[in-house]
Amino acid sequence: MGTIDTHFAFARFFLFVLGLVLIVFLSSPTVLLTRLQALDPTSFLSFGWTQDFGRLGTYLHKSLPPLLILSINAAVIWLLDFASVIEAYDSHS
Repeated sequence: MGTIDTHFAFARFFLFVLGLVLIVFLSSPTVLLTRLQALDPTSFLSFGWTQDFGRLGTYLHKSLPPLLILSINAAVIWLLDFASVIEAYDSHS
């Protein structure tokens, strides 16, 4: 039983490191945001709508793109971790 737990811990750690490397080295935030803006038919991700909020709009226009990219990166890491947890349930049943 110890080998199964060790295998699961190793696989989970390996997937976490792999996801982190993919995010840090292969998905540049600028490229990711540009691709998302190209796919957006409503121009919501161009953040032009933030000008309607006055001073708050300037802050939102500067801070929402990095927050969006960080949220996507965190979601990818979470999905990789969740996949390894599901794999553990599948291998133990």
